[in-house]
Amino acid sequence: MANPLSADEVIPVQAPLTPVCCGEETTFVMREGIEDIRRYGPEMMRALHLHILHEMHISGSAAPRLLGSLDRDSAPAAVVYRCPRCGRHHFRIDQN
Repeated sequence: MANPLSADEVIPVQAPLTPVCCGEETTFVMREGIEDIRRYGPEMMRALHLHILHEMHISGSAAPRLLGSLDRDSAPAAVVYRCPRCGRHHFRIDQN
């Protein structure tokens, strides 16, 4: 079967939904809201806040507003992942 794409065509690559750490995909933990994240403690809050600032490039008053609006049962929600090798938590903010 012939390749339908010409050599000049560029296909945009989307970022994977599952974060990668230590060379492999992280493991899904749970979809969480802000109250759930607070129960994990200040380290989890800090890691999620840093994700919003550095990975999502949201800053100023929008970052704490997004953090405070997270809701497990609706959007936006924090989807939490954990690296099976190093144990570091990773996040994705689900807007749906």
